[in-house]
Amino acid sequence: MNYRSLHKSSNSERSKRVQSAPVVEEEPEIPDDEGLTPKQRIFVMEYLRDFNATRAAVSAGYSKKTAHTNNN
Repeated sequence: MNYRSLHKSSNSERSKRVQSAPVVEEEPEIPDDEGLTPKQRIFVMEYLRDFNATRAAVSAGYSKKTAHTNNN
């Protein structure tokens, strides 16, 4: 056996492509009569419960990273 035949299987395994999940685009949220999107409306209702913006943002569906930002 030569060097090439010993390492052939590992090369073929590395060359296999991993299929990623298809990208699903979210439909844009349409503001209501008062100018709030459904996500914004949920944020407001959750914020009025305990005045915790981070918790309200997560409950409304924003990512934890986005929810933790400090917007002055």
